[in-house]
Amino acid sequence: SKVGHLSVNHRGRLSGPVARQSNVVQYTTPTLSGFNATLSYSPNSEAAQAGQNTDARIWGATARWSGGPFGAQIDWAQNTAASPAVGQRPEATGLKALAGWNYMPGAQLSAIWIRLENEVGTAQSGTIPGPQAGFSVAGDSLRQEGWGLSWEHTFGNVQALAQFGQLGNVKGCGAGGNCSNTKATSYMVGGRYLLSKRTWLYATYNETRNQSNQNLDYVAAGQSSITNTGFTPNLPGGADPRIWALGVFHAF
Repeated sequence: SKVGHLSVNHRGRLSGPVARQSNVVQYTTPTLSGFNATLSYSPNSEAAQAGQNTDARIWGATARWSGGPFGAQIDWAQNTAASPAVGQRPEATGLKALAGWNYMPGAQLSAIWIRLENEVGTAQSGTIPGPQAGFSVAGDSLRQEGWGLSWEHTFGNVQALAQFGQLGNVKGCGAGGNCSNTKATSYMVGGRYLLSKRTWLYATYNETRNQSNQNLDYVAAGQSSITNTGFTPNLPGGADPRIWALGVFHAF
């Protein structure tokens, strides 16, 4: 076993089970016929904020398989950090499945599917500015699914990159809530120029298109619509962020 970190980002209007989490105990099984698994546990969750559940727990499990050019993985996590304080994160469960195919050296196709569930214990699960600011009410059991595709292919010293992903509408809003128009679509196109095995130049264009009751945004660790401390929105509903990225990468 070992002490490590769990890291799962937020997606859409719903909260992921956990952000980057310290004090995690993990056990990884030996690999047998390309298969292994990891079990994770963290006590007290992220209870540093006033009003959060100090008896919370985070559980996680990962199963992996690889065979030749193919690989697959399933992740599950649950955070019982439910709190009666308005604006705090609800109890959250996440499930993620992904598969990849390295069809030639420097080339890969992969797919991912995610499902988030939030048990809402307060009268507010995050509001955003815009024409449809209302969202969930106390007692709602919210769920949302999403999927994505990634492709990369190397032509000599040039590597082409592309990604596409979509979040479906949130489901489970009760009377007084509003789950409609919560879809989001994101894509990325770009490329790398390989100077060596450890150094390359890169350029990408990234765009997300939000419906009027969604506010998915780009943050330092990927994409999110809320901060890690409550439900402070990054964008108004319906905003469509776009990013150009240019840089140099070197692996030490």
